Amino acid sequence: MKIINTPTLQQLTECLRKQLSDTQTEWFDNAIHDVQSDHDSQEPQLLLSAMASRNLTATGIPDLQDAWNTDEAARVILLQTYIDSTQNSHYDAIWQAYRIGDEKEKAAYIKGLSILDPEGELLDIALHTGRTNNVYLFSSIALNNPYPAKHYDNRAFEQLVLKALFLDLNINHIRSLPQRLRENLSNVCMDLVHERLAADRNPPTSIWLAIDIRHLDDASQTLYLKFLSDPVKEHRYYSLLALKQLEILDLYQTQLELRRKTETEPTILQLLA
Repeated sequence: MKIINTPTLQQLTECLRKQLSDTQTEWFDNAIHDVQSDHDSQEPQLLLSAMASRNLTATGIPDLQDAWNTDEAARVILLQTYIDSTQNSHYDAIWQAYRIGDEKEKAAYIKGLSILDPEGELLDIALHTGRTNNVYLFSSIALNNPYPAKHYDNRAFEQLVLKALFLDLNINHIRSLPQRLRENLSNVCMDLVHERLAADRNPPTSIWLAIDIRHLDDASQTLYLKFLSDPVKEHRYYSLLALKQLEILDLYQTQLELRRKTETEPTILQLLA
């Protein structure tokens, strides 16, 4: 089974339908019809979106990467159906749905922004979501979402990464992070490592993925490389993974050879292979 990474609307619809029971399919078909029939009003779409969890039971869609649920997919499809059937601005329609929706509805629309807004005209709604302190909602824009990688400038992208770290989220799920690394982000993140260590606190274990070691001064590079042998296995894994993603493992063969001799974690040994 091929897992779809960033689905199109058609793929999202096909994968959703495969997961629905006959009763759920009937509800979904009627919902699509109701939205299309009353295209002068957004009210049916808003009402049916609110009903999606109850009628589709929020089960996972295994054909889609990044843990899409049936109710999330249905909400994105219903909103796109309304947009396609009306003369009203898609910008206004998405903002209206976002404003009125509950936490789970908001997260679904943000998760589907690349489908609903492929040209990035709704960058402001993404940035607005990134300012929330609601971890669930923030995760919908920060993690496993291609929208920031495609539409954020460097400053906005770096702020997203830093907030994810401060919220203790795993930034391995931020799309295209290795391609967006800049000297400023590397050094700010290394400063955070120094601050946490000075306060006798553990740095975020995935922080190494936001650091290009080549951007660091000698002292910070030396500190970075110590984490290849850190007692916390996640630090060993992510510091090594960062070097691998940057394709610079060959620069550190001495350290890696020592690591191979003592490492016991299968996932880390696989990176070292």
